[in-house]
Amino acid sequence: MDIKETSDLAAFRKSVRDRVQEDLPGGMDEPYNYRGREADEKVDIWYDKLAACNWLAFRWPKEFGGAGFSPPEQIVFLDELQNCGAPIPRGFGISMVGPL
Repeated sequence: MDIKETSDLAAFRKSVRDRVQEDLPGGMDEPYNYRGREADEKVDIWYDKLAACNWLAFRWPKEFGGAGFSPPEQIVFLDELQNCGAPIPRGFGISMVGPL
């Protein structure tokens, strides 16, 4: 897929970055390592914040409770989470089964 950073996509990137930097719990701004962090309370808080704005299931259409992001927006969303060191929503149901 050829993704060109249009002005709309750049604005989306900025809105994601701003929201992540505002909502990410303190102490989670380093590159995230999932090993040993499954029971981390901060991850639960982070996922709750993503769920509150329908960003937890970011690959899902809006009519099913997801964000309704386009494929380029999904890539930008993941890119910004990684740039901020934020945990990426995972889980077989959310990531693999639901989008099908």
